[in-house]
Amino acid sequence: MIICEGGKQSTDIEKTVSLVRKSVVLDLIELSAEVREIDEIILMTNYLDLAEAARKLGVMISLDDENTAFHFGERLCRLINELGIQNVIYFGGGSAPLINREDLTRMALALKEKKNVVISNNFVSSDFMAFSPAAAINKVQLPDMDNTLAHLLHKQAGLRQELLDSGLSTNYDIDTLIDVMILGVQHRTGSRTRRTIRKLDFDFSKLEKVKKVLVDPEAEVLIYGRINPPTVSYATRNARCRLRILMEERGMRALGRQDRGEVSSLLGLLVQKQSLEEFFSFLPGVCEGAFLDTRVLFAHLKMDVNKCDRFNSDLGNIDKIDNDFVREFTAYAEKSRIPIICGGNTLVNGGLWALLDAANLERLDESSDENIHRIVVEMGSPICGINLDTVVNYLGIKIKVVAISDAYSTRIDPPLKQEIQPGQVLYILGSKRDVNAFVEYVSDLASLPVMSAGMRI
Repeated sequence: MIICEGGKQSTDIEKTVSLVRKSVVLDLIELSAEVREIDEIILMTNYLDLAEAARKLGVMISLDDENTAFHFGERLCRLINELGIQNVIYFGGGSAPLINREDLTRMALALKEKKNVVISNNFVSSDFMAFSPAAAINKVQLPDMDNTLAHLLHKQAGLRQELLDSGLSTNYDIDTLIDVMILGVQHRTGSRTRRTIRKLDFDFSKLEKVKKVLVDPEAEVLIYGRINPPTVSYATRNARCRLRILMEERGMRALGRQDRGEVSSLLGLLVQKQSLEEFFSFLPGVCEGAFLDTRVLFAHLKMDVNKCDRFNSDLGNIDKIDNDFVREFTAYAEKSRIPIICGGNTLVNGGLWALLDAANLERLDESSDENIHRIVVEMGSPICGINLDTVVNYLGIKIKVVAISDAYSTRIDPPLKQEIQPGQVLYILGSKRDVNAFVEYVSDLASLPVMSAGMRI
């Protein structure tokens, strides 16, 4: 595994994001060390403090030269060739703060079993990837950013491209402070990262408000920007609100559309046809909450908004924004009577997924014990490997499984064909007698019934 994290920060906001990303890297290192299929972990960085902390965790350090201009592709290619690496799992420093052990294991196993393959979390603009042989990097036009590498390995080096199963763990990375803030209200966040975020002075009230809107059957939420299909599918299945989804300009950076000035947006046209006051007066009439990928909007307007202004806009720091349009846009978003969350690609994908997952878990946990009960499926439980249909219909216990939570996400109203696995949490509805009977059954190995040859259990 090669992890790349570094850069230079000139503003307080950039330094805060960097502080959290360093914690994410250390959480990833500790998690990866538990995966026996990963033989070695290498950290490529120019941060001396991160290098020292990682070295104490047993990681090989490849320190960048501060006096040499950094080019991602050239740097990674040189490292692979110098060390003679055969198989590579690559992560950008903030690319997977919610990754889990299962995904890491699958990636490592895949490289041991397959050749001439690149596995990533996105076909066009990937945040992390695994590829074999590693020497395939010598056959591509080396990119200056990591997002395009998987696509180039497929197109130019001929590696077969495979996609990781989409989930919360594969859809979240850190680019801005709003991404950091969302991690602060997500219970799956790593321990180091969680401690770091808790020490920061953030106001989470707007995020807490929009979480409630997502699970309100009477509410409607607008999601705009570079939304990917798996996020749409997850939101459609698990949001209790009604959804207005406007998917635009996916891959605008990786495909070069932004650099060539080709970005075109329907929402951008709407903003151009009226004043910002009229636009933000219109939004509360169609939704009770909104997620806006403002990077698409700014690109449509041919605006080169610097990182500092983008970050401050996401946080609602109106007085710290230099760009006149961005400052006015942010001021209207902040004073709106509905929660409007602004950000980038992560916000409308992993961010939405993470908030919805947290909202559903909180809604289930807040339910009274008389209504919804929480049961952890232990290794060796007699219900491991059987599907919900068997649990609900065969056992003769009158319960309803209203949700299943695992390392990836929380699924409301899971399908009856879904198999139950160790480590999952079942949220069940039923009378006290039936719930107690079910708990007794799942925890007693001696209670296994005799099954006929054709039954699935």
